[in-house]
Amino acid sequence: MWAFSYLEEETGIQLHREPEFRSFNGKNFTWLTAMAWGRATMAIKFIRKVFANPVNQWLFRLIHPDWESAWPVLVEESRHAALQ
Repeated sequence: MWAFSYLEEETGIQLHREPEFRSFNGKNFTWLTAMAWGRATMAIKFIRKVFANPVNQWLFRLIHPDWESAWPVLVEESRHAALQ
């Protein structure tokens, strides 16, 4: 969902977001995800809605990788200071 075209460009992996219909040796096949097949759990549906939301995607882009690795250090420092 948040991979956009990164996986396709960097690794050549193709992401299928919709059902795929293919024919092999004269036989027809349909590839579906759990979402498309209607068997996704409520948790999967909720997570998909959160990740597919454009506002959440925009907010995720604002998180700089340095901030992600720095926040555990800050939390630990504040906990240590609170204990003293």
